[in-house]
Order: sequence, then C-alpha cells, then structure tokens
Amino acid sequence: MKLDAQGDLARRKARVVIKGFEQQYGLDYFETFASVAKFNTLRILLAIIAEQDLDADHIDIDTAFLNSTLKEEIYMELPEYFELLYPDLPPGMCLRLLKSLYGLKQAPREWLHEVNLFFTSIGFHSTDVDPNLFIRNGVYVLLYVDDIMVAGRTDDIAIAKRQIAAKWKCKDLGPITTFVGFQITRDRTARTMKIHQTSYVTRLLERFKLDKANPTQLPIPANTVLKLDPEEPLTGENQLLQPIETTLYRQAVGCLLYLSNCTRLDISYPVGQLARHMHNPRIHHLRLVKQVLRYLNGTQNLGIIYRHSTDRKPNPYDLYADATWGSESDRVSFQGWVIVRAGGAVIWTSQRQRSTALSSMEAEFMAASEAAKEALWLEKLNIELKDDITEPPTLRNDNSGAVTLIHDPKFHAKAKHIDTRYMFIRNDLVAQNRLKVEYIPGVDQPADILTKQLPVDAMRKHMLTLGMR
Repeated sequence: MKLDAQGDLARRKARVVIKGFEQQYGLDYFETFASVAKFNTLRILLAIIAEQDLDADHIDIDTAFLNSTLKEEIYMELPEYFELLYPDLPPGMCLRLLKSLYGLKQAPREWLHEVNLFFTSIGFHSTDVDPNLFIRNGVYVLLYVDDIMVAGRTDDIAIAKRQIAAKWKCKDLGPITTFVGFQITRDRTARTMKIHQTSYVTRLLERFKLDKANPTQLPIPANTVLKLDPEEPLTGENQLLQPIETTLYRQAVGCLLYLSNCTRLDISYPVGQLARHMHNPRIHHLRLVKQVLRYLNGTQNLGIIYRHSTDRKPNPYDLYADATWGSESDRVSFQGWVIVRAGGAVIWTSQRQRSTALSSMEAEFMAASEAAKEALWLEKLNIELKDDITEPPTLRNDNSGAVTLIHDPKFHAKAKHIDTRYMFIRNDLVAQNRLKVEYIPGVDQPADILTKQLPVDAMRKHMLTLGMR
C-alpha cells in the first residue's frame, strides 16, 4: 500500500519478489551494503532551502530496483501462473535475470551504483559527507532509495527533472510535501518551512489505543531518572511485565525512537531512558511509555520550523553542548548537544557518556568535545555545498570551567586524567580557529532539554529556542 501525505491509502501495488533468502554468498551475490540519505543531511538541506527560499520538488522512481543491471549470473523459478501467459514453454524451464529484482540481496547496492553512474554522467558529483547527496551548480539532489528530492532555483530544477525523467520512468510529485516519513509544510508568504510527523503520531496513538487519552504537559515527570538495578525487589510497580506486555512495550519504544530521531527532539531524553530497559521492562516503565504517548496526544502538530533570513551571518550554525553530571544510577553523566540553522534544530544527540566524569567541569568538557565532532562534519559539508561561510561555528557551553579548559591547559591537577581523545577540541579545533567556544548561562542552554527531563516552563522555553512550534 502507498500512503499519501495525510497517511491515507493512495494506491495499491504488487511486485514479483525473488527468493533472495536462497542466495549463497560468493556464488550469486557478494557485497550488499547500500547507503541511504542521513536524516542530518536531510534536515540541513531543508534548512538551507528555507533559509535561501529555494524551490524543492519530489520525484518517485517507479520500480527502482528493476532498473539496475546485474553482474552475477542468477536464475529463478518461473513465477506462479507464468505458464498462463506463455503456455508453449516446455517443462523444467527457468528464467535468467538480466536486471535486478526486488528480493535480491544485492538489489539496493546495484540500484545505488546505477544512480551514481547516471548523476555523474550529467554533471553532478556525490559528496563525501553523504554519498546520497549530489550537487551541480547550486542544484541539490538527495536520494533515499527510490525517493528523490531536487532543490534549487526553478529553472535549474526543471532541467534536472527532465534529465531524470528521460532516464527512468518516474512520477513528478511536484513541490515536496512528504519525504521519507517527514511531512513538510511551507508558507511561501512567510518564507517558513515546518517539518513534522503529525500523521505518524496520529497512527501511533490509534495503534496503541491512546488517541482519546488525556494529554500530559511532560513526556515523563520532571527529573525522572530510570535506574538499572537487577537487585531491586520485584514488587509493586517494579514487577516484570507479562510477555505480551513486554512485546507491546518494545514496539512502542521502537516507534518512539524513530520519532525522536526524525523531528521530535523534545522526547529524545525520556525515550532514550526507556530504551535502556527493553530487555527486562517493569510495570512502571510501561506506565511511563503511556505517558510519553499521552504527551504526544497533546502535541501532535509539533514540529521544527526553519525560516528565511535576509541577514547572512558569518556562520549560519549555532552549536550547544551540555551535560548533567553523575545523573545515572552508576554515576555516569548524561550529555546532549544540538545544532541550529535557520532558526531550527538540524542535528541533535542525547546519550550517556562513555566514561565516568569526576567533576561537572569534566563532564561538560567531554560533552563539548563530542559535539565538536559534528562541527568537523559540518566543516566538510560546507566545503561540499560551497556555503559562503567566513567564520568558524560557535559552540556554547554553560560551564565556565570547561570553557576555560578548552581554551587553555589550566586546572592541571583536575584535568590531567582526562582521556587524550577529548583534547582534540582544544588542539585541533579551537587552537586552529576552526571552532569558537563561548560560555552561556545555564538557564539559556537549550541542550539542557537533551540531558534531563526539565519542568514545563524550562522545557517550553528551550523548545522555542530550537524552533519547535
């Protein structure tokens, strides 16, 4: 079934699918890996489209995997009822594949190879930071399997679309409204773009029978930290779930993880906490999952808004990194960072730190160093995009000791044990003027939303800073 932007049935389709599970490695297939566009790349490209008021169109390639040529010699049994079409075929016949079929292990890889060859032949080049992003003279093409987004100026888009249509049978879906699960709403008058997943949230609530539940103001109660303690007595709300409830819990958390990775960074921290209990969930874990769903019931239309800007900043990115020291039950700290462009979040992470920090300064220093890795990726992306950037990005942290340590090797007694891997932010980035680091007051730190569950007012304030409306 193919769904439309509202999640309703658009059309039905059927395909011949080969029994790929019977393939043998080294005989009829070799490499199978095929990349897809990163969500980070998609959000950054959408932010650029809104910021520069570019056009963006959507193309759907019909039966994409059938377009690539196979290198291996592969045979298949006659499909069911095939003899009705060709009654004169002698018994014992089979088919040799000249083109790829759905179900083949190498089908996605061969399709990606076909796409690369085509776009290279018409003057596009694939970027190193994301091989599914192709660029040609201000035209951007982003590929996600058989979905293609073409962005740029109107005339340039028209040329690219004609070239794609001449190569493959495809559907021109016009201005982009959905892409890989993202709903995209543009206001060309206000020059804004909103990405959201209202239809997905609606289906999710209906699936778990909470579409009529009373909404809550927070995903989980403020300052909630879920503990991993196998020695806790199995009494009351700490009892293990029944098998059918465990399955329900895992399904719900899996759906919420997808949502938090796409457009809903406001639930990243609570969902990350719940995901750590997938193997052995308790009654109170299921209760919290239901609270997250009830929170979504009151915020179904929430999304991230990117805005057009006439004032070009020396660097369009704002980076924020934060950590909550020793908040986990094993005293490991929790860190989060977020990157903003065009008024909305484009990249975010919420995770436990890999090692135990001995002070809040150390935890914040480690969080800033991890966030700096994204600054390096952005630096390479900017070169590929030929973005007009004259200054390095600015990373903001709310710990003055960590900011001082990033700039100068002070506090030797308190910092001599910090792993060398975290020192590259000072030696390779700040010292070489590839990154600026500034202090920001804790009450103004939007990355705080990714390190703990905040009270209502603080959470809403930071959501506005990150473009969530």
